[in-house]
Formats: sequence, C-alpha cells, structure tokens
Amino acid sequence: MRKLKTSGKTGGFTLIELMIAIAIVGILLSLAVPAYQDYTVRAKIADALNVAASMKVLIGEYYITEAKLPKDAAAAGIDETLTSDYVSDIDYESKPEDGDPTAGLLKLTLNSDIGGTAGSKVLQLKATIRNNIVKWKCGPDEDAENASDKLASKYLPSQCR
Repeated sequence: MRKLKTSGKTGGFTLIELMIAIAIVGILLSLAVPAYQDYTVRAKIADALNVAASMKVLIGEYYITEAKLPKDAAAAGIDETLTSDYVSDIDYESKPEDGDPTAGLLKLTLNSDIGGTAGSKVLQLKATIRNNIVKWKCGPDEDAENASDKLASKYLPSQCR
C-alpha cells in the first residue's frame, strides 16, 4: 500500500484573514444601514403623497369649473379628517394674500413615528396656475420658523427634489 504525501497544511483560513473579512463586512454594514433607513423614510413619505393625489384632483376639478383655486379645503371637497398610516393632519388654503391669487398650499403633517427626523414635519405641496393648468411642486414647509422644523431634503421623494 502506498502512502499519500501531505505537507501538514490544511486548507483553512487563518484567524487574521477571518478578522479582516469580518471588519470589511462591518464597514459595509455601517454604510448600508443608515442609507437603508433613509430609504424607508423616503418610501413612507412617497406613500403619504398618494394620500394627496386625490386631493390634488379635487383642487384641479374645482379650478376647471370655477376658474380659480378653492379658498379652503371645504370648498374643494377635501376631507381634512382623512389620515393614513403616515399622515396625521391635512390642511389646504388658498394664498391670495401672498400677492398671487393663483397659488394654494396643501400641507401634509407626517406622523411622529414615521422614522428618522421626519416625524411631525410638514410636507408642502404648492399649487400654481400656468397656462390654465394646475402645477404642483412639493417640498418642505416654507412657513417653518426655523431649519430644525423643516423636513430634511434627504427625506424628500425623488419627485420633490
């Protein structure tokens, strides 16, 4: 019978190699987890925009029939008591006092548990009339008194940036 020659080395990893691999995985996770958390908050805010979609239609229909934006939510037929998993309060008002009779603001107050620093912040949708079409622009609340009360731009959905 013939014996096989072995060099005495087995085909495993050293402790140093394993520690380096674990360190690399840890670094990658430390970068990925905050990005994922911001992504989930953005997704929730995008879902909150879906609540506003039907209200934007009501405001657009009011403009088509009356040739002006509604003065408040009741005039447009918006139910301000409507909430969702991510929206705790809805407010609409026309803004003719700003010198622009064709501007209106739809404000969605986000739930406090939405995640990140976005909780209880306001997402603002501004309606303006251009060429007899209601155009919408979304972003953080322009009426917030200080920067810490505004919704951070990193949480804005892609259609709001």
